[in-house]
Amino acid sequence: MINRIIVLFVFALVLFFCDLSFAKKGPVNLNSASDIADLKKDAENNDRGAQYELSMVYAYKQDEKESLKWLMKSAENGFGKAQYVLSKLYFEGSETVKQDFDSGLKWLTKSAESGYARAQYNLGVLYYKGGQSLKKNYSEALKWLSAAKKAKYTGENIETMIIGSKVNIEAENKALKEKEKPSKKNKKKK
Repeated sequence: MINRIIVLFVFALVLFFCDLSFAKKGPVNLNSASDIADLKKDAENNDRGAQYELSMVYAYKQDEKESLKWLMKSAENGFGKAQYVLSKLYFEGSETVKQDFDSGLKWLTKSAESGYARAQYNLGVLYYKGGQSLKKNYSEALKWLSAAKKAKYTGENIETMIIGSKVNIEAENKALKEKEKPSKKNKKKK
C-alpha cells in the first residue's frame, strides 16, 4: 500500500516538474496574433480540434468563408462538435451555407456516430418526431436517445421519448405480426 502511494507521488512530481501535461492548451486570446498564429499552425498540421477552434476565431472575427473552411476541415477529420455545428448550419442556412436538410442530417449523423452526445440526442429527437423528409423511426430514436443518455446527456424529455420509443416499437411489432397472420376466412377455405 505504501509502495503504491510512493509510486503515485513520484509520478505526480515527474509530471509537475517535467511540465508534462495531458490537458489541451488554454484558451486562445483573440487579441494575440501569436496565439492565433500558433492555433493556425496546429490547424494546418491537421489537428482537428485546432481546426474547429480556428473556425470559431474566424466566426468571431466575422469572416464566414474562413470560418466555414476550417469548420469543414475539422468536420471532415471526424471532430464531433464541428460536425454538429456544421449540421446546424445546413439545417438553418446562412449567407455562406445554403439550407439543405439532407446535408444537415448527414453531418448530424456523423457527429452522433463519433460519440458527440448532443448530436445523439438531437438525432434521436428527429427520428422520434419525424418531419420534413424524415419519417418517424422509433428504433433509430431509441438507439440515439439511449446513446445520449448513456453519455449522461440530459436533454429535455429524454426519458419520456425513450419510453415512448419502446412502446411504439412494441405496437409496430404487434401490428406487423397481426398483418402476417392469415385471416380466419383464408383458414376456413382451406
